[in-house]
Amino acid sequence: MNQPWGIFLLSMLLQVSPLAWAQAPNELAHNQIPSSDQPRDAMGLHQRALNSFNQNDHDSALADLNSAIELNPYYTQAYYLRGQIFAKRKAIAQAIDDFDKAIAQDEAFAGAYHHRGLANQERRQYRQALGDLDKAVALEPRNVTMLRDRAIAQRDAGNYDQAVDDYEEAMRLGFSAVDPHPLADLLFFQGRFLQSAQTLQQVVRADPGNRHAALWRYLALGKANDERGAARELAEQSARAASDKRWPAAVWEFYLGKIDERTLVAAIEQSEETVKAEQQCQAHFYVAEAKLLKGAKDDAIARLQNVRSQCPPNTAFFHGANAELKRFGQ
Repeated sequence: MNQPWGIFLLSMLLQVSPLAWAQAPNELAHNQIPSSDQPRDAMGLHQRALNSFNQNDHDSALADLNSAIELNPYYTQAYYLRGQIFAKRKAIAQAIDDFDKAIAQDEAFAGAYHHRGLANQERRQYRQALGDLDKAVALEPRNVTMLRDRAIAQRDAGNYDQAVDDYEEAMRLGFSAVDPHPLADLLFFQGRFLQSAQTLQQVVRADPGNRHAALWRYLALGKANDERGAARELAEQSARAASDKRWPAAVWEFYLGKIDERTLVAAIEQSEETVKAEQQCQAHFYVAEAKLLKGAKDDAIARLQNVRSQCPPNTAFFHGANAELKRFGQ
């Protein structure tokens, strides 16, 4: 939603893998040397590996880093860069091992703690992830990338209050390039629905084609006791995009009373197999929220439990369902 929050990054930010996020500006130097050079020392090999890494040539970078480490087994930066390559390749155990070695040689290496935290988050080891991210932020308290990434880890661990604090601090420090959508999601999870709706309004204005943001704003306004205004706004948006039948257009029609739940489910069955499970997850959440707005608590809880058990845990839909169930003591 994947925004008063300072405005899944939160798009479904909320829904990108932590290891894919951008590097902090000061974590990697950008010194480059011509690829035609043939370095024979560890430093030269590392520099060429960095050049290859920045060009997304990870095979060449890995080969040079292996050679650099063979020449100098204590080369901290080589372990750090190689760990990032392993992480991008989802070789998480190898990545963590390299970050361990970098930290063993430099206990004040914020970037290594940061990336080890992201690696632990990738394998859903949230306690270890947050421990590393706490250390990284302690070492570089004004690093907005680290603050943002800790906010996502806090979210994934179900610590929504702490996630909002980190995200808002990142925004206060000037992290203006980030999508406010993740903050809006977090405010929704906290039950701060009016603030969530206000933040989502910024998202929708910046990206009128973001239909999920419009749907979450509809829900947030409804929960803030403005369901009539929410329906009017959604109807206006639907009319402007009437020719666009892509998902989640069917959810808009369901919320506006143009189709029933059976037709909504049938629309998903017409989707490609690669996206069907994702759309089913989202539909269960949206139908559950519609039930809640109508006061059908028991039916809604059953559907939300289904979302929590079936949807990927790094998505806004999983956390939305989890937050709602927590409010009901589930």
